[in-house]
Amino acid sequence: MNPINKKKKFLTFDNFSIIPLIEGIDLFLNLSIVTFLSIFFFENFDTRTSILVTLFVVLLSFFSRFFSFEVLKVFSSLFKKNSFNLLFLLTLSFLFPIFLTNKFPLISLIIFCFSRVATGIILSLLNYCNFNSNKFKNENNFFLKYSLLMIFGLIIGSFFFLIIDDILSIQQMNSWGWKTIYVFLSLVTLMLMSVLYKFNSLITLDFQEIKNASNNEIKLKTYFFKNIFIIIPFTVFVIYSSSHWLTKFSNPENMQFLEFNLILIILVSLVTFFIFPIIDLVGRNRSKKFFSMTIVVISLVSFFFEYTSSYSIELLKFFIVLVSSFTLSIYLLNNKKIGNYDIKELIYLQNLYLLILSIFIPILFYYFINFSIRYNEVYLIIGVIFLISIFSDKYVKDR
Repeated sequence: MNPINKKKKFLTFDNFSIIPLIEGIDLFLNLSIVTFLSIFFFENFDTRTSILVTLFVVLLSFFSRFFSFEVLKVFSSLFKKNSFNLLFLLTLSFLFPIFLTNKFPLISLIIFCFSRVATGIILSLLNYCNFNSNKFKNENNFFLKYSLLMIFGLIIGSFFFLIIDDILSIQQMNSWGWKTIYVFLSLVTLMLMSVLYKFNSLITLDFQEIKNASNNEIKLKTYFFKNIFIIIPFTVFVIYSSSHWLTKFSNPENMQFLEFNLILIILVSLVTFFIFPIIDLVGRNRSKKFFSMTIVVISLVSFFFEYTSSYSIELLKFFIVLVSSFTLSIYLLNNKKIGNYDIKELIYLQNLYLLILSIFIPILFYYFINFSIRYNEVYLIIGVIFLISIFSDKYVKDR
């Protein structure tokens, strides 16, 4: 019997499983300290403006991922070594902010920007190594596992931040306490690297392998619009990671909606975990059509109502949780279609969503801070996003 056809465990874990875990921890902790970073770098600037600028700087780790292969080509010629330990490089990128000083704010800001850009590039290359292991083509639940581990990383980050925020005063966090976040991130990657070294499972990147990888034209129409709904759960993750400070600076009328607490994130992971087997049993294409049409109908009908009570706002948040769970369950789970894309192209396209989010999120937060949310429009936006996906599925052919 062919080993590939043997019955596999529902979820399997290996050395690459740490990548989404690190991504989740990094995302939550960096977004949770935006206000402290803004005071450190932009003490004499308007608070709300400095927060939005700092938010974009933190999200440079999203922005830079799209350019990871180009940056690697430029710098690979400067190194004599053919391969590098990526977790070691990630540890170094987390260490840079620890040595920043407010005596030289401009230099410190440049170094911090470099750290966030480097972090994004290294995480992108780690994902390339993960995809290049070919396990995602043979493992039916690859992206489910990826999503759940990333959420688990968010939860780990939230617990660590609660501990630090409880121990240190606001003054201490503003001056130096935020650096403990990067000490923790460095220790996590260093510890994981040590464990992998002990089991001879270090994640290394081969420059020559990247250069020889297929570099086909990226046909965005075959993928981007069909899966555009993945922006929704990532936006939820960003709002959850920022909710500690976002509710304090947002328009008072938006506070209740922006309070995405830990319970909602845990609910996302649980619903995702239990809805996936149903989708797998019914069939991904049928499930996607059914759920997408259901979400569109509910969203368009809900647009015509006004939402003022706290119950209606909580209902909207619960609806967003369900939508996020569905999108995480369906995103990139069809192995046959995955096989139509080469690995490098998959990374490019996945990074494109993050590139858009790095620009979209600061604009969205600007709206939260200065304007009042119209909740029926939130339903409308969700419905439009899924309509785009439905029409793309129907009228845009895979190659």
